[in-house]
Amino acid sequence: MVLALAIGYIFFFYSERMFWSFLRADDTLLSQIPGWLVYSLFAYMTLAIIQHFRVRSIYALFLAGVVFGWIVEGIYAMTFFGGGGIPLPFSIIWTGVAWHALISVTLGWYVLQKSLAERSYLHSLSLSALFGLFWGVWAVAWVFETPPVTTTAGGFVAHAFATTALLSLAFWLLPKLRPESFTPTRIERYVLGALAVSFFALVTIPSVLFPAVILVVAFAVIYFLLRRHRKSQHDSVATILSMFQKPVPMRKYFTIFAMPLVASATYIGLNGAGLVFRSNLPMLVVTCLVGTTLLFVSSYTIIREK
Repeated sequence: MVLALAIGYIFFFYSERMFWSFLRADDTLLSQIPGWLVYSLFAYMTLAIIQHFRVRSIYALFLAGVVFGWIVEGIYAMTFFGGGGIPLPFSIIWTGVAWHALISVTLGWYVLQKSLAERSYLHSLSLSALFGLFWGVWAVAWVFETPPVTTTAGGFVAHAFATTALLSLAFWLLPKLRPESFTPTRIERYVLGALAVSFFALVTIPSVLFPAVILVVAFAVIYFLLRRHRKSQHDSVATILSMFQKPVPMRKYFTIFAMPLVASATYIGLNGAGLVFRSNLPMLVVTCLVGTTLLFVSSYTIIREK
């Protein structure tokens, strides 16, 4: 459960705190706790999926991330069926695939951890700085909401550094919690499945009606692909979670703070220079294109596995 709480915060950080960029007027620190706990439940489900299907490659991990994204946006938030100006079928990709699977799981969790464990200090510093640049540019677009959503320079900096400090703590905990040893029992898997199915049947279907079939078909396709991936692996071979157990020098976790530093400088700099634009539109297009491409590449790669 502690492992799920740590990974749940990592997913919560990218999917909520980076996405919304800063605290709104009606946000409080206590109001963030329920969101973190919900994402921890989703993280528990994702870990169970990774272990059950013996996920070993980044392609299979991306598909597991797609399941995570569609649980969040399909079963829970229901934006999978259209919302926020994004109609079907584009809402299938945004944000479940383009943000949750691509940014939260694959890049923000796996790639950053791999950089911390296996690459140089400069690589981790550069990667964190790129995340910060993305964050800062994305954040300036919130002023174009109705009504405009803004924050002070101090508010942005405080939020960015506080949430990133917890992110660094979560990454520090991962090797100590031995993720590869995570093995949910059959009862745990049944309970997790029952929670998802019950919410889907009692809340999602009555809310969206017929389009719910699209989500069922989408899950079925990913299930087929992950099941094929499992058949290509030997049960004795470690899953991709073993990478998260590699030791990381304590000093290296400080490279993550390049993220809030660059994000704050970018957000404050763009606002100060008057270079505020609808940055969310081109970034949405790019992440959707990358996410869709990875979805097809991952599917093709797994189909080709022997």
